[in-house]
Amino acid sequence: MLLKVCVGLVAENPKDGTIGMVHTSAYEFFRSHYSTEYTSIQMDIAKTSLLYLSSREMMAGPCESLEELDNRLKKLPFLPYAARHWGRHVETAHFEEQLSSLIMALVDDEALRSSSFQILQYRHELKSRSVAEASFEMTPRNQQALHIAAYWDLEKTALNLLARGDDPSAADSQKWTPLHWASSNSNMAVIKVLIDGGADLNATDSQGWTPLFWTAFNGDAGALRQLLESGANHLVRDISGWTTLKYAISRRHFNVVQPLIEHYKSCLAQAKQDSENPNSELSFEQEREYVQASIEIAADVKRAGVPSLLSKPDMALEDYDKLWSLGHFDRTLNNIWRLADKAERANGAASYLKNYSWQPSPSADNWKSRLLHVAIKAAQPLVLKLLIELGADVNFTVGRRTPLHTAAFRKDPQFAEILLQHGADTSLRNHLGHTALHSAVINGFHDTAAMLLEWNADPDAKTKSKPSDRWDDWSDDEELPEEKGVQRTPLMLACGLKSSEQDAKDQSPASRMVELLLASHADVNLKDHGGKTCLFYAIRSRRPEIVKQTIDAGADLQAIDRRGRNALHYAVRYSNLEMVKTVMDAGGDATIDKQGANAFHHFADRDRKELQTEEIEAMIDLLAERCGPGAMSADWTAPPGQRMRTQPNSTTLTSIDYVFTPLSLALKGTHWRTFELLEARGAKFNTTYPLDHLLFLAVFELQPRATRFLLDRGAWLSPETYSIGYIFDSDRLSESPEDLALILNELPRLKVDINAEGDYCNRTMLLSIVQRVDSEQITQSFLDAGADPFKTDTVGLDAFLHALINGRSKTLHCLLQYADSHRQEGHWTAHLSPPTSTDTSEDFERVCSALERHGSLNEVKGDLPLLHQFVQRNDLDKVQRLLAHGADPEIPDKRGWRPLHFAFDRGGGHNIDVARTLIEAGGADAHAATATWREGYTKPSGLYAGDRWAGRPLHLAAMHGSVAGVELLLAQQGVDVNASTGVEVDSNNAGHGPTALRIALDTGLFYARSGRELDDDRLRIAQMLIDRGARVEGAADHLVDDDILRFEKYPVLWKTLRSKAT
Repeated sequence: MLLKVCVGLVAENPKDGTIGMVHTSAYEFFRSHYSTEYTSIQMDIAKTSLLYLSSREMMAGPCESLEELDNRLKKLPFLPYAARHWGRHVETAHFEEQLSSLIMALVDDEALRSSSFQILQYRHELKSRSVAEASFEMTPRNQQALHIAAYWDLEKTALNLLARGDDPSAADSQKWTPLHWASSNSNMAVIKVLIDGGADLNATDSQGWTPLFWTAFNGDAGALRQLLESGANHLVRDISGWTTLKYAISRRHFNVVQPLIEHYKSCLAQAKQDSENPNSELSFEQEREYVQASIEIAADVKRAGVPSLLSKPDMALEDYDKLWSLGHFDRTLNNIWRLADKAERANGAASYLKNYSWQPSPSADNWKSRLLHVAIKAAQPLVLKLLIELGADVNFTVGRRTPLHTAAFRKDPQFAEILLQHGADTSLRNHLGHTALHSAVINGFHDTAAMLLEWNADPDAKTKSKPSDRWDDWSDDEELPEEKGVQRTPLMLACGLKSSEQDAKDQSPASRMVELLLASHADVNLKDHGGKTCLFYAIRSRRPEIVKQTIDAGADLQAIDRRGRNALHYAVRYSNLEMVKTVMDAGGDATIDKQGANAFHHFADRDRKELQTEEIEAMIDLLAERCGPGAMSADWTAPPGQRMRTQPNSTTLTSIDYVFTPLSLALKGTHWRTFELLEARGAKFNTTYPLDHLLFLAVFELQPRATRFLLDRGAWLSPETYSIGYIFDSDRLSESPEDLALILNELPRLKVDINAEGDYCNRTMLLSIVQRVDSEQITQSFLDAGADPFKTDTVGLDAFLHALINGRSKTLHCLLQYADSHRQEGHWTAHLSPPTSTDTSEDFERVCSALERHGSLNEVKGDLPLLHQFVQRNDLDKVQRLLAHGADPEIPDKRGWRPLHFAFDRGGGHNIDVARTLIEAGGADAHAATATWREGYTKPSGLYAGDRWAGRPLHLAAMHGSVAGVELLLAQQGVDVNASTGVEVDSNNAGHGPTALRIALDTGLFYARSGRELDDDRLRIAQMLIDRGARVEGAADHLVDDDILRFEKYPVLWKTLRSKAT
């Protein structure tokens, strides 16, 4: 509409859907003639956008799922524009000042700030759902106000935020600081503000990028020089081992390559000068610079050909070309969000293309051909033409993919056109059996597909591969020999394309692609390996417009697939009411397929969760009218290979024929609404399928109606069909607790003993449920049905203690009420004091008192005494209460671990308040040793459960980098800083010991380490230990030269450690 109203003066940006002047001359004309109106318009748009972003819906905070975000965008369609462009309309400092209240209201509200930034980063153009979800998961969160100001270059806002004390180096979930955002967007004003405000110039994000990387990547020479002059470190490597220089070369930003190389040359010269002196004579600063230059720079430039080029005093353009042509400088992207959201500056919309130039030392005969892929990937049409002119083979394959296949991953058709003009073969197939046309269609690249068809690409060529995630899979198809593949034509792929985008004509990309292929005389009635035509694909994709296109093009409505299924079968099986009506109105036939299944069987065999109950009812009534009422109760003999659910999380395939009616099929598939609606209409039940399997599904998912239905027909639960511990779905219990009582009332008919013991630790249903569910209603239902809460499992825990340990306060309260009225002599609950309150506030105290009076407070339950249980949960209040009731902090578990060990091991070693309480209130021994290592995932590599390890609390505090923990322990009497874990000093991993000092200096692999090796806390701990007399000899033998870079704040410590190396 806007394009038509503006009669050619504006154009749509195909990347983000925004509208702009068709040419800069038009923009300048209107800007100069209507400056007042223009200013007012910009101000109004900025203000409107800010108000829109502050809506009530946004106050709920960022969305937790992609589906939730999509729903929000549908409800508030202006959100994408508002989130992505409000800051662009704040064009001047005057604007920023006038809108300051609205800006601060947005950036200072965590929910609004996070919601708007999430939408700003969301890439709605991603066609693959899996990529979109991965990108959504990796989208940065937890931005602070200063991040937003930095992103939009709001200088005054940034100054105000810094003035009030905001952290200039705060990191979001991707570890981006405000300076990262400012540098990535080339926002010079805020870059200077942040540098002056003390921002960390060398902070690394989740990929190891400092802000300097973005200036090199973007070719922003001004920002790069400003950062370098302010002290930014150009030697930093990202997680791929790349430096800023490599990215500058890979992007061919020669304006930033030159200053970076000047820095490199300067460092190399300094390194050469310093290397002539022995290390022992160097100061800490000189040694550090020597290591930086001689080790890191040397490693960075040692690739063949690079050092000789860097040594040249003056580099000409051809020298840069030679560096680039070595083929070692492709952009590497392994973070989906960065790939989808940031890499378009390097690679365009097809930035997910595979990197092809990694192969070392390409031969003289094929390097130009190999670089065809790189040129396409890098969006360099001129380079592509040049390579062809130099003799590159346009049909040269890398990994069985031709350059034309690579071009098919670009929306821009010019790359395909260049190749086609020079003889590229459209019939060649890649490793997946696809032609380039298949790839272009799968990607939804209409113009590229049109270009291929214009050059006579075969619109009826069939694939020989597995399906792509861009179109729907057919999970119930037969498996075919690999050499045959799925045999889909481009038209089939287009009919099955997933896309929610709409172009200016309100025609989906899939529909446009179908229209293109049909216009190129694609055969609409060809069949794939399963006998499906394009019409079947269109029905499965639920696209009425594409169904109409295929029918209008002559699609055969009577066509059947290999199983004899026709268009109506597919419509009722996979689609919705609208599609069923469309197929019926067009003449779809309500016949029986080759296996004897009618439309009702297909309808009942699929889940209908996405449909409203009214729509399911309407489909049943429509089918009954078309197929006749008898079809609703017809028998169908299902062949072997049907899925049979045998346990909550396991299935198998049937090996014999089974008879089903639509009603029994709905039960087998757990399609409860379909079952209930069919039963209400008098559908007959018949099946030879095991009734106990059907009954288990109904019981597991808490379906009382289906349970009674099957029980009335003689079904009962055989022990082979269920597990005591997982007889009910925990999610369903929480959603429908009222249905549990109805199911439990049927236990006698189910032939299930409510107090039967399961295989795992002899736990009953109640013991299993109380660990997972916190509900008085559910617990009471079990008790009313006769569940015995006093029974214990093999580790000595009853239902009361399971609920207590797992924090199920409501469940515990219900159980204690039961115990008050059902005294069990000999059980610890017989010592419960009478309650004085009706709520849960006194329950823990009552349990502690009862256990104390019973004499079992310190008994090992579930492998650990109660005190251990709550120490490892860092529950200070309950630890204090247990100690007050006489819990003994010196009782070890089976591996010799006392509560104090757990206090320093759990929570990254930072449960200091609990540890202090154990020492001061409980009298815990601060120097007690363990016997062996414990189970767990947070540990140094190579240390396994049961390994001999005499660790003290000090060892654990040092291991986890807990400065406060070490301080607390060193203040206690009897703590030996040189105590040994019993591990030999020459152990391959310093994290094992033998001393706390060596553990603090560990640089080895550590699973789930809190902080990082040799970080500030660990070096501070090392200094504290040495100050208290820790032996230094050999403690740092495992350190290497470049570890000096971590000792910036501790030069004396470095010299001390290195001087005592053995």
